[in-house]
Amino acid sequence: MMDFDITLSHYAIMNGKEEHMSRRLIKIISSIIVVFFLILPDLSQARWGVKDIGTGGRYSSIAIDPSGYPHISYFDESSDYVLKHAFFNGSKWNVEVIDGRDLLAAGYYNAIAVDSFGHIHICYFADDYVNNLSSFRYAYFDGTKWNISIIGDGGSDASITVDSNNYPNISYIHGSELRYLRYNGNTWISETVANGTQQCGTSIALSLSGEVHIAFSYAGLFWAKKTVSGNWEINQIDSGGYPSIALDSLGNPHVAYIQGNEEDGVLEYGRHDGTVWQIQTPQNEIGLVLKAPKIDLP
Repeated sequence: MMDFDITLSHYAIMNGKEEHMSRRLIKIISSIIVVFFLILPDLSQARWGVKDIGTGGRYSSIAIDPSGYPHISYFDESSDYVLKHAFFNGSKWNVEVIDGRDLLAAGYYNAIAVDSFGHIHICYFADDYVNNLSSFRYAYFDGTKWNISIIGDGGSDASITVDSNNYPNISYIHGSELRYLRYNGNTWISETVANGTQQCGTSIALSLSGEVHIAFSYAGLFWAKKTVSGNWEINQIDSGGYPSIALDSLGNPHVAYIQGNEEDGVLEYGRHDGTVWQIQTPQNEIGLVLKAPKIDLP
């Protein structure tokens, strides 16, 4: 079953979010599809377009570069179980393999971000079937080549963004812990934000002042904020899971998430007005199964 991962501003991509599949299972042929909104001079002519850009689009994530072009990271399970990067250069789509090889499946729960230089940051998980090891990895394109490093020993539900120095900041689930991982230019620094979390997604965003905001699930939907003083504040938003968070110009968080289970879940939207959370239920299509929505703000 394929699920929708929706970027509300311009793009939407198909995204699978099931558990890891063994390489011994029969490979399922799927495709990664970009759905984009065409903004034309005559708004009455505006329409959605669809472009099939490759196979195996699972655990997909999208980001927009400074030129306005989309970059998509995804796990290709249709052939070699590798992490791929698809990007549009203004005239055509290009697809490249970032990581993965025989008996190393790379690309689970990946997330992508693009910094102000247009450099690509991707975090993801990999399984080494030779040594029976799982690892958390970070791939960085410096404008010339890809640089890959191991930054942890496994987990799931990663989310990534970059700070004002273009350094990566990551949230993810490790066991039952919500972890926050950041690079300071010399080393990686890890913090445990909460215990008892569920594998129902994390999402991270940074304010202009440097505050860290993470939405995550723990017997409900929660919001963790790390203030510039270094303290974590954690509050419940609602029940639900699979959150995506974005900040407005005032630094207030907006969260899209799923209420209910995979069979009959509905899309919900929460907005913090500076004091309390305001919850709304957008119009949901009957029979549409949603999981892992994505929110963005202009």
